[in-house]
Amino acid sequence: MLFAVNYFSVFIYGLLIMVFLLDIKMDKKNLAVVSAYVSLSVIFQFALYSIWGGAFLEKAYPFVVHLPLLIFCCSFFKKRLDCVLFALCMAYILTTPRRWISNLIALVFNNNQSIAAISKIAANIPLLFIIYKYLRPYVIKILAYSGLKIRLLVIIPLIYYVIAYLTTVNTQLLYISKIVVIGILTTGLASVFYYFLIVYFNELTKRFEIQNEQNILAVQLSALQALTETLKQSEETAIIHRHDLRHHLDLINDYLIENNVTEAQKYIVAIEEKIDNTVTVKYCDNDAINLILSSYINMAKTESIAVKTQAHIPKTCQIADMDVCIILTNTIENAINACVNIKEPSDRKINLFFYGTG
Repeated sequence: MLFAVNYFSVFIYGLLIMVFLLDIKMDKKNLAVVSAYVSLSVIFQFALYSIWGGAFLEKAYPFVVHLPLLIFCCSFFKKRLDCVLFALCMAYILTTPRRWISNLIALVFNNNQSIAAISKIAANIPLLFIIYKYLRPYVIKILAYSGLKIRLLVIIPLIYYVIAYLTTVNTQLLYISKIVVIGILTTGLASVFYYFLIVYFNELTKRFEIQNEQNILAVQLSALQALTETLKQSEETAIIHRHDLRHHLDLINDYLIENNVTEAQKYIVAIEEKIDNTVTVKYCDNDAINLILSSYINMAKTESIAVKTQAHIPKTCQIADMDVCIILTNTIENAINACVNIKEPSDRKINLFFYGTG
């Protein structure tokens, strides 16, 4: 009886590990499907055990249990084959702690096999908790990488799987606590794998962070160039206005001398409109954001795009000005590009609403 309970507990243990590592969401539908699969698999295995015995079932285990599980996860949950194979091999490796914990406890009781079986069953819960809390997040992130990287990672656990299973079936050395050679080999291989997994993951993370930083710097540079161009345009416009100011005043003075008030007023209105088209409008208290908004809103107006803006961002914001400018430039550029593709100018509209806290 204990043998049967332990046998099916390790099956449930391995299946749950695969569910954890493949990040399968246990909603009502998936829970029902997994439960049905477990029930059918248990019935099938029990039938094989009743007909051909435990020795046959143990030798056929990869074909009776692992292969159907591989097909099930790939077909129903639409998981990649390399990811499922990786999770399957990982689940097989993670049965090792159960075995060694039970062997150590059994030694205290003169290698009592009933105690060993009970210890294996009892070890399932804490081991599943540790795997779910500490190993699962790393594996999920790793499995998000490309297929080539995952296939490279599968090699080590697959070697472990082949060696461990062949020695288990053919010699039973893994189950004899007095013979430690195979135990040391498999545990050592598992330890190397875990170390390799951590190192590999850290390297991938560092590369991703470096690439991400480079992308951010590129966007920041683009935003800085846009900001610099806006400042340059504002400076050039100010120089032009200062240069033309005397001519404007002289012409207005001539109108007034001739008592031509109407023409003087028209000329003043024209100058004001020209200045309004180049002025940096104060949309909020943040100077950098005002420059960005002025530049892009003027760009939108040249494309006959109506822009409605409400910006409430303080002079000092919790987010760095450059980061905010990156978000704004990307958002407005995308909106302008989308509006340009609209054939009817009257339908080109952009509403900008920005709120921030200091």
